[in-house]
Amino acid sequence: MNTFLKENANKVDVKEKLDMCLGAALGVEYLHLNQCMHRDLAARNCLINQERVVKISDFGLSRLGVHYKLKTAMKLPINFGVLVYEIFADGAEPWDGQTNAEVKAAVIAGKCVTFPPVTPERVKKFFVEKVFAKNPAARATMSEVRIRMQVVLLFFVLDNSEV
Repeated sequence: MNTFLKENANKVDVKEKLDMCLGAALGVEYLHLNQCMHRDLAARNCLINQERVVKISDFGLSRLGVHYKLKTAMKLPINFGVLVYEIFADGAEPWDGQTNAEVKAAVIAGKCVTFPPVTPERVKKFFVEKVFAKNPAARATMSEVRIRMQVVLLFFVLDNSEV
């Protein structure tokens, strides 16, 4: 998906990007409901077919099992928010040019990514408040994220339809 986004920069409209986010959310929700944590979710680890259906791939760092589920309480990893950023930024990474130490310090300090202007306000607000929340207990689950993405997509279609 990363290559697709970069090669088609400014050609993929907001609705298609919301569809991609929802597709990824459905995939990650499925993994979480089956006690699997991906742990390396990014545009580079997602595939997209000709119908633009997103498939999660590269399970090399994944963990499976009840123990991992209990340890994390299945709260949404910040990586899903980064994936959404990458989708709206045409494959660009949010902390491009910064070292791992700089990124870690920024995250620990509670600094959040700044979503590209094309990102719908409903997405920005939800992800800042419920995905990038510093307190893990305040973060959304993947099921909550999937539901929110469905609602955002519905409102986007309604707001942009010619009735």
